[in-house]
Amino acid sequence: MKIYRLVAPAVTVVLSLAACSNGPLRSSSDIGAGGQVESQQEAINPSGSAENIKAFWTWFDQHHADLSAMAGPDAPIFPEIGRHIKDINRALVFEIGPAPAGEKEFAVSADGKEVLFPLVEKIVSAAPVVPGWKIVAFRQKTPPSLLRELAIFAQPAEDGKVVPGSEQMGVAVKDMRFSLQKVGGKAKVIIFIKDFREDGPQSHMAEMMLHQAVGEYDFVKKLDAIEFKSDSSPEAKDARPFEELGEALDKLIPGVK
Repeated sequence: MKIYRLVAPAVTVVLSLAACSNGPLRSSSDIGAGGQVESQQEAINPSGSAENIKAFWTWFDQHHADLSAMAGPDAPIFPEIGRHIKDINRALVFEIGPAPAGEKEFAVSADGKEVLFPLVEKIVSAAPVVPGWKIVAFRQKTPPSLLRELAIFAQPAEDGKVVPGSEQMGVAVKDMRFSLQKVGGKAKVIIFIKDFREDGPQSHMAEMMLHQAVGEYDFVKKLDAIEFKSDSSPEAKDARPFEELGEALDKLIPGVK
């Protein structure tokens, strides 16, 4: 997939999504100030041992009550999740959000790296039944009614913890629009962002929001190219609200899996 953005020196951030009080929490890879995921610059090892997978789920099951009580990325247990899942493979990330029937959803994510898809599916297939939790493979598509209320925020972090007093950066769905066109058997999407800066992290945050709009699996399987531009661009004249992107992509490129 072609992603058009600038690359800058990498910094570590913690990202969270907010929609009133029930937006999902997400861990992240190391990203650059221009939005480039640092681990994408290296060859990715797609392996993960059965022993480490078992150890992760044992830890998760033992701590599910503390995880259920976690209110945000500042919770002491939040960085522990990342450390344990990266014992399986350092390129893996995760997302926690609400699920039906009052449960919480834990998504094991390849962070959009297709080479890790088999490992993610292997990890989820080994998951135990954990009270109060729904465990899924890949970041899931967010319903438009919730998506339109989302904003994604990033703050510099050290050892998985937010640096006190650091500047918070953000992108909101209400400030995003899109255009979509078919390219062969896939699609190209242009994301138009209010006050977009090419030298900032907005493109990476908007890309992660794109996972919310279409789901991680379709993000990889259906999209050929992603471009980020200012909403003042002439091309944005006929752009559509970002929350309609998932449905538009399904109509343009019917089911892949």
